[in-house]
Amino acid sequence: MKPLYLVYLVSWFVGASVVAQAQSDSIRTEYKTEDEGISRSEIQRLFRYFTRANVEETTLIKIGGLPNSVNFSQSIHSIGGGINTDVSIERKVYPSISVLFGFDSQLSASRLFAGPRAGSNYDYRSLAIGSSAKVAVRYYYSMARRIKEGKTASNLSGTYLAIQADRPILGYVRGRRYDAVSGGFQTELSNQPLWSLDSPSYGLLWGFQQRLGKRGYVDLNTGPALTVHGYSTPFYANTFSKSSFSLRLNAVIGLAW
Repeated sequence: MKPLYLVYLVSWFVGASVVAQAQSDSIRTEYKTEDEGISRSEIQRLFRYFTRANVEETTLIKIGGLPNSVNFSQSIHSIGGGINTDVSIERKVYPSISVLFGFDSQLSASRLFAGPRAGSNYDYRSLAIGSSAKVAVRYYYSMARRIKEGKTASNLSGTYLAIQADRPILGYVRGRRYDAVSGGFQTELSNQPLWSLDSPSYGLLWGFQQRLGKRGYVDLNTGPALTVHGYSTPFYANTFSKSSFSLRLNAVIGLAW
């Protein structure tokens, strides 16, 4: 009888141990799944907070920019750089439609030169400032759906289609050209009057705008543009063409209120 009793006792201990281990594994699995769920929820909440997805905005004042550069070539060496800036105000007139007005400006300094190996002592240094006024109508085509799904409030973030018109209002260049005869530099100034900047352009753009925190934003857009050149512009004088097409790519990051 004793051996049989010992067999039953050992079997009971083994079974209890297996059951306890299984319950422990189940609890750990449950805790792990719950922790992962909380982690994903927290990440989504932080992302929506950072991009202000739940904040309603009808007006946005934007000041931004990005650096620009001059490409390097072998025959005529070119170096330089500058900054493109954007100052604009965007106002929502319907839940999915906004109107934008602003100014795009460019400031750049460059140097073009060729050394003795190129058979020339050409050296030209310049400082250029340009500015254009712009007006646009933007259609945030996914805004209504995202508001309905509770993914965003009525604001100025998301993908959009835009019709935009630009007109240059300032063109200033100060250059210094090397004179091989005198061995010095000659200064050249070019300040184009407003009537000679008669080159409005009209573009159809696709873009994406996103808020970054309480005071940041990024705006990217691209698309074809038609530029109409007046009779007084250098483009018409050189080509006798009144229009030209281009593909535009704009990127701005900055502050917004």
